Amino acid sequence: MRENIVICHYRPRADAVDALLELIREHRQTYREAGLATERPEYVYVGHEHDGSGPLVIAIFEWIDEEAVSRAHQHPKIGPMWERMDSLCETRAGRPGLEFPHFAEPEVLN
Repeated sequence: MRENIVICHYRPRADAVDALLELIREHRQTYREAGLATERPEYVYVGHEHDGSGPLVIAIFEWIDEEAVSRAHQHPKIGPMWERMDSLCETRAGRPGLEFPHFAEPEVLN
């Protein structure tokens, strides 16, 4: 089973939401240019932690294949972007500032 869908959890500082959103846009463009992400649109949701402790940004995208994440780690532009993302986020309620769980294609329920 391919696990190419990534549901990114970002816990930005309250003053960093707009900067993070701009960086996610840049990040997406870089992934596409490098041939790492599919043509499937990336969906970005902005909300708040359920306990009210701060903003929460969820981004969902698809890697082109299972090896893309490894190639991303070696790309000269992506590592610095990930470092900037990390600097905009914070650990909150025992959860890391950034989480990137991978999933298989979703089951559609009607």
